[in-house]
Amino acid sequence: MKIKDVAKITGLSSKAIRFYEEKGLITVSRNQSDYREYTKENIETLLQIKLLRKCGLSIQEIIDIKSKDESLDDMLYDVISKLDKQNLEISVQKKLCLDVIKAKGQYTELYEVVDTLDSDTYQELVDTIIEESQISLGMQIMLSLPLLGPILCMFLFLSEKNYQNLTMAFIFSLIATVILTISWSHFLKSYKFQKESFLEGIIHFGKLLLLMIFMLIGLCGFYVLFDLIKTSLYMKDSVFVVSTPRIAMMLLLVVGLELCLLVVSFIGKKLDHQIFRQYNAIYPFFKKHIKVFAVINLVILYLSFFNFATVSQDTIVTYSPLQPWGDSHTFDQIEKVNTGFQGYGIPFVQDKGDFYYTIIFDDQKSISLQDCQTTDEYEKSTYSELVEVDRLIMQNHPEKISSDDYQEYVQLDKEYVDHFLSIIYNQNK
Repeated sequence: MKIKDVAKITGLSSKAIRFYEEKGLITVSRNQSDYREYTKENIETLLQIKLLRKCGLSIQEIIDIKSKDESLDDMLYDVISKLDKQNLEISVQKKLCLDVIKAKGQYTELYEVVDTLDSDTYQELVDTIIEESQISLGMQIMLSLPLLGPILCMFLFLSEKNYQNLTMAFIFSLIATVILTISWSHFLKSYKFQKESFLEGIIHFGKLLLLMIFMLIGLCGFYVLFDLIKTSLYMKDSVFVVSTPRIAMMLLLVVGLELCLLVVSFIGKKLDHQIFRQYNAIYPFFKKHIKVFAVINLVILYLSFFNFATVSQDTIVTYSPLQPWGDSHTFDQIEKVNTGFQGYGIPFVQDKGDFYYTIIFDDQKSISLQDCQTTDEYEKSTYSELVEVDRLIMQNHPEKISSDDYQEYVQLDKEYVDHFLSIIYNQNK
């Protein structure tokens, strides 16, 4: 095949074809008349060269790939990184052009901007932004897991015929599905430009899952430690109920998660491993604002700790942030008891059908014994401590306002519902 035929097939000029031959990218045999004879293999190689040139590779880079000195994939990933950086720089240039237009000849502040753009620090920042914008498969799966929660809850409520929560669960699952679809669509479009293989992504996910388990263990340990301190200080032999509002436990959760992230960030800083890279910035940020975080966390711990009540054989003591020393009342100071099942739900605070037991004293102060912890004496039968509390209270014959409405919404075993109903029907003699 003559060179003019090759030029027609490949779309390359005769000059370019000879240039590639001179560089050793193709080897062309000659016939008996000493004319070049191009083969199908030569045409395939020229088309590949043309393709790689369109990708942005230089002649020298193609030579290095052909000589096996460089990997084609690595070369192309480098080109993609350069293109991402160029796109970012173009966006900055557009913004700078608009700033020049708006400046109307007053360019003093823009000179400083130009100096910043030329600095090594800015270039490092650009490289970091491009690198961090690439989410691995493992991280994408990990970020998707929380969004599966509403969807699983919807099917759980459907299987249990819990129709009261099904509507809200359906709305949240629909929102989660939309977010998941958009997130994975965006991820799959960009994932093909990353160096990570599918296997590497799965391994990364496994490491992140282990990291998450480590954080959950740490969080549970933090809760247990907090509980042990409280019970050892206030739950003496005579005390058999400690009541802690859910809102206090949610406040405590904030501190626990914060401590877990801090530990993970510290580990990542020490190990300098890729899996911890996204957390590495947390530790320096905490360290820089340590006084602010210390004050905030101490306040949260204080609000969480002093927000409970203890019940003994003849006394109820309420602890609050305003009265950390405790406010004591005897049973004969109880004026009224309200008990029954909640007729409405508040997300993350209470569910429809939750049992409530509110004590109102003669000074109009009140305390709820809805959420309780107990001593070993009542561990075998949950909520039986409330039955005992009700028996002690009702010995002084305070007014009891009770109702068994909404009991059909209780999401607990019959044993516990029977405890609640015995209190409501005043059967604890």
